[in-house]
Amino acid sequence: MRAKGAEFTPEMRKTHTIYLPNMLPYHGSMLCAAFRSAGFRLAIVPDALEYPPETFTTVSQDYCSPGIHIIGNILALVRSPETDPDRIAFLEPQSGGICKAGNLYHAIINSLRRSGYPQIPVISLNPHSLERHSGFRLTLPLLRSAVSAVVFSDLLMLLTLQTRPYETVPGSTDRLHRQWERRLCHELERGRLVPPPVSLVRRILRSYRALPARRSGPPKRRVTITGEIYSKFAPSGNQGLESFLREQKVEYRFGSFLNYLIYCVYTDRKVREIGLAPSRSRGMIRAARTSRAAGVPLAAGVLSTAKAFRAACAFRLRQHAWRFTEQYLCRLQRRISGEVTAAGFVCDALFPELEQYARGIISPDYNIGDGWLVAAEAADGIRKGYDRVLMCHPFTCLVSHVGSRGVIRKLKTVYPQARITSIEYDYYGSKAMRDSRILMGIS
Repeated sequence: MRAKGAEFTPEMRKTHTIYLPNMLPYHGSMLCAAFRSAGFRLAIVPDALEYPPETFTTVSQDYCSPGIHIIGNILALVRSPETDPDRIAFLEPQSGGICKAGNLYHAIINSLRRSGYPQIPVISLNPHSLERHSGFRLTLPLLRSAVSAVVFSDLLMLLTLQTRPYETVPGSTDRLHRQWERRLCHELERGRLVPPPVSLVRRILRSYRALPARRSGPPKRRVTITGEIYSKFAPSGNQGLESFLREQKVEYRFGSFLNYLIYCVYTDRKVREIGLAPSRSRGMIRAARTSRAAGVPLAAGVLSTAKAFRAACAFRLRQHAWRFTEQYLCRLQRRISGEVTAAGFVCDALFPELEQYARGIISPDYNIGDGWLVAAEAADGIRKGYDRVLMCHPFTCLVSHVGSRGVIRKLKTVYPQARITSIEYDYYGSKAMRDSRILMGIS
């Protein structure tokens, strides 16, 4: 089933550019290259300086700030004189869940329609085969290439953030980051680097170790940035938090996006295993049993039981597929982590370690939104010396308020040396007050 919006057809793959919201500035270029290897023309929606007036008439102002920013940037791009509305489409990632952003796909369609652009297709990027389009399919080669893009993007992000604060030649770290990004995009676009070669990872590590930098003496103030994924990564979502921290001469870190992907796979598998998600197979089996008890003819009962059996088999295969995917990603993570640690850099905790960190703070069954991953990333950063923690989340996001602010007291009890600050972002908030709160959190 697909929402009532324009269809992205196979013919559009040659004529349309698909725009992805700028949610992951360190990952966007390589993800675009991975999708180009599958024949899609992918680009990133630029951050607009000002949103069109219809942004606030086509979507409720009580909507979460990530949704307002994404829709505002989309409408600004569509209104640009350099954009042909008949040659573009939009790709909106969806991990599922009960937060307001779970309805963002439909909100984008509605905003485009009410703004006079019903012909623009909006594609949902999700792992559940929902909102299908005939011209867009996630194939295994594309997924593997996208995983490689995430791995290398995480690696460059980690190395850049740990090297740049100590560089002795200003700008040298960013130049090296751009050089590697261009080379990796070139390879990914040609369908290479699947799986990520360890030899290439070692070359990247050696190049960063060779940069002239101050590697002795006390470290600078260290900050962990965690929270809701859009507010954590996206410049429009956190109103330039990264640039502000660079001005304060601190060393900061983000949790890897690969851990977030594993968290999504792990959560979907666990939810279905404990029966909290609707299972078609279980429902059909119950219906078949009810029909036989009610005296339905034998042929109909056999047919119903056969359908239920097929659905049950499909459910089990899906669970095995999720488990295999999780194990594949974890093996890949362990391999890269070992190389990073051996090269003398601080690596993110492996996903099983994050799960253990969270168990002493919040139940791992709390998987709504970013769930227990926020607490786990905070604990990981504190353990690694990044003991000033900024938890970023939208002001109107109840899920983040419960999952982020609700764990602060427990985190402070377990890690009394840490300074943990909740940073709330909403469209109308005062930047001066927010910056003051950040300064207090990192002092």
